[in-house]
Order: sequence, then C-alpha cells, then structure tokens
Amino acid sequence: VRLQSLGDQAVSALCSSGEIVALRTLEIVHATRLTDAGAAMLVRCCPNITTLDLSGCTLLTDDILTTITDDEKLAKNLVTLRLAGCTNLSMRAVSAAVPRLAALETLDLGYVFVDDRRTVKVSGPASSAPLSAAWFMQGR
Repeated sequence: VRLQSLGDQAVSALCSSGEIVALRTLEIVHATRLTDAGAAMLVRCCPNITTLDLSGCTLLTDDILTTITDDEKLAKNLVTLRLAGCTNLSMRAVSAAVPRLAALETLDLGYVFVDDRRTVKVSGPASSAPLSAAWFMQGR
C-alpha cells in the first residue's frame, strides 16, 4: 500500500479499521503531516511489515527509529527501510538502530541532513555484511 498526505488522524482511522494488519509493504511518502506518534501507531498495527518507506515524512525524528527497533517482530523482520528526506534524523540514532535490525538489507537515507558533513558507515546486523549508508545532502 502506498499512501501520501497522510496525517495522524487518518492513521488512527486506518489502524482502527484493521484492514492493514496483514500488510508486508507500507509506503507513506511525503506525508508532511505525519508525526512520530502517527508513524508509531502504523508500525504497531502492521506487525508483518518487511518493507517500510517513510521517505519525505519531514516531521519524523529519532523517536521513529526507537519505535521501530523496540518492536521485536519488526526489528527481526524488516528488510527494507527508506527514510530519504527525513531531515530530523541524527547519525547517532541511525547508527544505534541499524545493528538492532536483524534482517535489514536496504537502508535509504538519501537527502538526510547531518551536522558533520561525512558519509556515515554503520555496522549491519551480526548476520550480514557491513551496511553502508550515504547521507547525500549535508549540513543545515
């Protein structure tokens, strides 16, 4: 399912319907009204997600990474995580989250701003090769 322009109120209604519980791929791109609380609600009501795309959701912060890694099933099964354009993420949070995502193969952090103007290398899960994440637009 691919959704745009989704806000927290719509997420609540969508989750309440129960119709998205079985989703394995969820793309919510450029939902500029979606907050960490709304994204967390989605993550909790879609326990089978293996691909999560929150690209362009500019209100998201490090809290969404904590929510993702704290969900045991999601942390174990998430293969693809796209956070391109989520400009409020920190290198520290990404570096802490990646090793906790056991199945992660793809991490898209394009157009994410960082303060130290470097390419970030983070170690992937113990079962995989090192995962490299490039931060394409640097500085604020």
